[in-house]
Amino acid sequence: MASTANTEAITRTEFDAMIERTASRLAALEGDASPSSSRIDEEGRTTSGQSEAVTQNEFRLFKWVGTFFVAAVLGAFGVLYQQISDVRVEMRDLHNTVLRELYTQLDTQIGGLRREFGSLRQEFRTEIGGLRQEMKENHDRNLEEIGSLRERVVRVETLLVEGPRTES
Repeated sequence: MASTANTEAITRTEFDAMIERTASRLAALEGDASPSSSRIDEEGRTTSGQSEAVTQNEFRLFKWVGTFFVAAVLGAFGVLYQQISDVRVEMRDLHNTVLRELYTQLDTQIGGLRREFGSLRQEFRTEIGGLRQEMKENHDRNLEEIGSLRERVVRVETLLVEGPRTES
């Protein structure tokens, strides 16, 4: 089973020791150690009696480097913000363009469907008109046949009522 502990983490005692060293270095800088207690090592650097104390020049360099780093980070954030806002504007423009194209395509398709529907409607009306005419013709023909059948029935009834004719 893998351990979830962070191997690079420092303990509370190490952290407290580091804070104490930092506090003592700041106290040495603020106290501005006397030049008599500082000496020059073989590389030409001035060292004080305390080897852990930071010199005034090192502290100034740290302040300049820190300020430069903060300015660089803020500049990077500014560039990122500008790039993000440019991308946002471009995405909004692309979104509007896509919507415009979509609505244009939909309008074109709907217009085509309306034209098709209009032509189908006209075809149906023509077909219905033809069917009505055909039905009227069939109806008239059926009425004529019914009339013809009535006449035959009347003749047959008449013949039945009169009785069979004998031919002399």
